[in-house]
Amino acid sequence: MFTNRCSIISSVLKTPKLQPQYLQIRTAFFNKYKHGPHKSNNPNMDYKFWLKELFSEEGIEDSKKALKVMARKPFKIDFTKQIPPDKTEIFEDFDSDESIKRWKPVADSDSLHGFSTANFSRSPAGHGLFHGVIDNTLPDDGMTENSGFAAIIGPPAPQEWIFKLDNTWDWRNYNCLELKYRGDGRKYFVVLNTADDSNDLSYYDNYSYPLYTRGGPYWQTWRIPFSKFLYNYKSFTQDRQGYLPAWKIKFVSIALHDKIDGPYSLEIDYIGLRNESRAFKEITPYESYKFGHIKNRPLQVESQAPERE
Repeated sequence: MFTNRCSIISSVLKTPKLQPQYLQIRTAFFNKYKHGPHKSNNPNMDYKFWLKELFSEEGIEDSKKALKVMARKPFKIDFTKQIPPDKTEIFEDFDSDESIKRWKPVADSDSLHGFSTANFSRSPAGHGLFHGVIDNTLPDDGMTENSGFAAIIGPPAPQEWIFKLDNTWDWRNYNCLELKYRGDGRKYFVVLNTADDSNDLSYYDNYSYPLYTRGGPYWQTWRIPFSKFLYNYKSFTQDRQGYLPAWKIKFVSIALHDKIDGPYSLEIDYIGLRNESRAFKEITPYESYKFGHIKNRPLQVESQAPERE
């Protein structure tokens, strides 16, 4: 008996220790960093850049100029601005190199979470060309679960505040977004970001709508009512939908995440805003669902009909 115990102990001692290949990062409901637990994985993300820029000599001079402008400019909202109905106002016309530079191409490879590429340049016809390669191969990091993502992000609203704080686009006088484009047959997405950096619960809030392409040489004009945009959180469509908060659009982006490997190409003529008078009176055309999780009871679901004015 004693011999058996000694042999068991010796065999255990000789067994090599199991070393985990990946470590699970602890997460919580509170998001300390906007980019999540992968913050330290990307050496290109400098989270001290904002402070360095703010307290530099140039940043202090910009803050002084902004204070002088604020002192001369009263805080007021222009309620008298009249938007002509059924007329498209150009938000971005991709007809110059300056307009192309205002849009930033991003892909999962930029954050070391994939191998897709994204480029945005002028097409031979003189318009904006969003192109690259989608690669759904997962990196061997043990944390990334999805890849194959590419997008172009539009410019933020002009800063009208000190300390280089972000401003938002106010589109309350419009009810429709218009795009003229032609593509390769893939399904893209138009995304309106409404995130609030001061609130961790709304870091990932956005509204999106699919952008279908025919794959031919002909141009398409696509008008999307604001009420049709779907509310998402971390790219997941939420059960309770509401009207798009058009007064706090942080930026516009066009994204591709269709899980199809290979090259892609989307040519864009312009992005415009429109005050359509014929329709689009509903607040939201989608049913909303409220799930009540009660212990030891069946799942309770409450549905709400679409809201209209």
